[in-house]
Amino acid sequence: MSWWELAKRHKGKIIAGGAIIGGAVALSMNMNQKRVESPQEESGLQARRHYVFDANQSACDESIRELAPSVFRMIQTRFNVESITRQLQEGNLSTEKKIELWNELKITVMGRLVAVAHALSLLTLTLKAQISILAADIVTITSGATKNNGWWSWAPASMSALVGGKGEMSADEKRRNDTARQVFLRSIEFFTQTGVLELAEVVDDVVKRELQEVRLDEMRDSDEVLALLNSLSAKVAAETGSLSAYVAPIDKDDTSRDSVTLLLRRLILLLDGDQCRETNGRLVQFFLSASTRCPRVRLMPNERRILKYTTYLAACAPEALVYGNCVSQQAESIKQGACGKEFEKLFECVQKQQTRLKRAARILSVYRYNFGVTPPYQVIIDGTYAHAALKEKLNLAEQLPKYLGAPVEIHTTKCCLDELTKLGSPLYGALCVAKAQLVADCPHNPPRGAGDCLSHLARRAKKDKKKKKFIFATQDPTLQDKLRAIGGIPILYIAYKTVLLDPVSEATKTEMETEKGELETIRELKKELLGEEPEKKKRKKKGVNPLSCKKKVMKKSGVKPVEGTKTANGKRRRRKKGGETGGAGGGGGEEKMETMSLLMPSPSAPSAPAPAQMGGLDFLPSVCLSTTLTHTCSALLLIPSHTMVDAPPIVVCGKENGETVIFSTDFNQRFGKSEACTSPITAIAYGRATNQTGSELVTISADGQLTLFKVIEGATLSLQPTFHQLMQANITAAVIADVDRDGLMELIVIMTDRVVRTFQWCTESNRFLPRNKWEVPSHIAGVSIGESATRQYEAWLSQAGSRQYVAIRFSGDHSVTVCDSRMDAATIFMPYRADYVRTFGSLVTGIVVHVNQKERRLRMIGGDIIGLGTVRLPSKVVVITVDVNGLCLVYAYNERNIKKMDIDPLMRMTVLKDTFHMALIGTPAAIYVTVATTRGRLANYSIPMDTIDHRFSRFNT
Repeated sequence: MSWWELAKRHKGKIIAGGAIIGGAVALSMNMNQKRVESPQEESGLQARRHYVFDANQSACDESIRELAPSVFRMIQTRFNVESITRQLQEGNLSTEKKIELWNELKITVMGRLVAVAHALSLLTLTLKAQISILAADIVTITSGATKNNGWWSWAPASMSALVGGKGEMSADEKRRNDTARQVFLRSIEFFTQTGVLELAEVVDDVVKRELQEVRLDEMRDSDEVLALLNSLSAKVAAETGSLSAYVAPIDKDDTSRDSVTLLLRRLILLLDGDQCRETNGRLVQFFLSASTRCPRVRLMPNERRILKYTTYLAACAPEALVYGNCVSQQAESIKQGACGKEFEKLFECVQKQQTRLKRAARILSVYRYNFGVTPPYQVIIDGTYAHAALKEKLNLAEQLPKYLGAPVEIHTTKCCLDELTKLGSPLYGALCVAKAQLVADCPHNPPRGAGDCLSHLARRAKKDKKKKKFIFATQDPTLQDKLRAIGGIPILYIAYKTVLLDPVSEATKTEMETEKGELETIRELKKELLGEEPEKKKRKKKGVNPLSCKKKVMKKSGVKPVEGTKTANGKRRRRKKGGETGGAGGGGGEEKMETMSLLMPSPSAPSAPAPAQMGGLDFLPSVCLSTTLTHTCSALLLIPSHTMVDAPPIVVCGKENGETVIFSTDFNQRFGKSEACTSPITAIAYGRATNQTGSELVTISADGQLTLFKVIEGATLSLQPTFHQLMQANITAAVIADVDRDGLMELIVIMTDRVVRTFQWCTESNRFLPRNKWEVPSHIAGVSIGESATRQYEAWLSQAGSRQYVAIRFSGDHSVTVCDSRMDAATIFMPYRADYVRTFGSLVTGIVVHVNQKERRLRMIGGDIIGLGTVRLPSKVVVITVDVNGLCLVYAYNERNIKKMDIDPLMRMTVLKDTFHMALIGTPAAIYVTVATTRGRLANYSIPMDTIDHRFSRFNT
């Protein structure tokens, strides 16, 4: 049988055998490739996991620093030790009252300590758990699905996807996941607003119950106080129950499967686990132990001291865990000196962290003042340093700025990258770390070894003073020796799981001494060429000047005394002012009138009204309130009183120490205040902030703490706080208005970083949510809010140092328009129907009203303006200004006089000098003006509405 016939007969078997053999060969090649790529992929995934977890932990630490002050303030308000202390300082208290106050102080102090320990510990634990859940979720998504170890995993990726493998996530799924993560992170706000107060109530009940039998005359040392605090803490932990109830109180019967609920359930499982409760107990025990070991116990630790302390403590996590574990095991029967060794180790670790940072600052000062190594520091790393950082799990972008105490730019070179690439998979993670940094200029082509490259850069920077001064980070001992021999080169290395600076080398010290020797040589040459400078004689004490004892000789004046006619009684007859024509005094009277006409402003001057008109401007207002504040005023507002029709307004004053004070102006001496904040009040607004019945008072402090108050009027005035929220920390002004005409009020805030934002109250989330944000080109010198010619709400922002203003439209397209002007740079621009006008600490030389694309200027008298306000009435708009000398001017305009190029003032009056804050409000009977000075003085004036109407009609007739 021929081969051809054999092939025809068995062709099916031949084709099947070839397919099987080809598939086996392809599968073998793919498996070999997988085996080669698998270690590199695993190294890349490991490096990505480290990066994600380090970045998220850094964000978590920042969140703890931001939220801890607000938690402190809420506990400080709940356990108000300061108010009880002030009551005890009053001298007219009876003995029974003092004993009652001391008992209350005992409960409040112990309650504050225990509440701070539990609240801060639970805040830290919750944020760490949240970040860990999100980091694990991100790593799972970015790393893809879990690899299948079966035989199908060795098939090509295209075949796996064709058969049914899961592809990448769609854009909608990614958007939904991102939204779910953001909502999940905001769940901590329930704890900072409601959970802290509920936890404080539990602490208050336990402390009141347990301290009833503790006598005031009992003497206790620090160990006994610690035992008492531990006992209180243990009973609080027993009564709090589930920790998740204070963080995420969701219904257990809820069977929804949305992303946010699933994340919250994972958080609840973590918090309710035994490990989290044990960790929370250790944190609480450590805080209480540290509070009793302080040299002087503070009732409320300073925020900056607490945050700095927690920063050092975070670097000593293993020692803190050992100490907390020891205390938790002996919580029931703790004795004096228990866990002393563990605490000493922890304390020693904290001291080492302080010493390490001081050592780094001392070494850097040598290179900074002698070799020009200045911030931002340029750090260049090689492969050994990147590998050591990855091995010790150090985030270089976070650790280097902390250690060096200044911003850092991390670099590497192409020679280092080439060396890591050639070394292959064992150093793949270090290659990923190095690729994430900037690449410095390297002249080597072809590439050299990393050691030769970095030593060349060090020598080049040493010779050329204009080159960048690098800090070299390496673990290579050979390269470190080369850099030490060059001198003047700072070296970084990793040891003891941290970043360290190499001590100053001998070569560096020699160069420093050489430079000092060169300076001495220059001084010697200067002496040889120019000679020695003559010594200056010291001024000695001299005797009395003999000429100063000489008596003064009176010179006779050549002016003859006036000889006038005398009356019948023997007195000289007085001449009338101006004199008589042709008499002896006639010429003198004409000369005096001529001098006065020179001092009077010219009628044609554009900056002042006519002399005849100035005489009728003066007005004497009535003073409704005059007082001196204990602290300087930082924000001021007038709000209407609802006790009766045409009632005088109420003055609201925010002070530098965080107090909010309210005064009545009806001579009843009613007064009230609130101490909800500790930082200066920077903005106050009044209106229906939550879109409910009744108006509310909104105060915002310098650290961004927003507080809602309910103003209670009666025999006394009082402020009742109803809501707290943490916002941005640079808000300088706030207004409540319906800017988009949707029937709901918005909160408009002006910020110091050239930003304007609007917020609106959300009933579902029970907080203010941001609506819009605008950014302007330059810093804001003044703001005016009102209606434009098309009846749309706009904000006009005057730009500091520029002849332009920015118009922001709150409705419609929300556009930002920059408009140029011919006026001076220190000019405030305002729309025709202005409701709110204010300056921000800058002096104003002019005010311009913009109407129908034309500019109308208010004619100024006196000095630069420091305070400005407006009242919008049904028939006109009233503008009131105060200058640096206390001169107050009142303007008014409507359709009748706005056609003039310059608008003259209606009246002028004198108020307090050194005015820095001013507030206005209008009633049917009068306009009230309140001013506050830089020295703490506050006064309220009233201008009758009839007077304003009469003068406005007279001036425009």
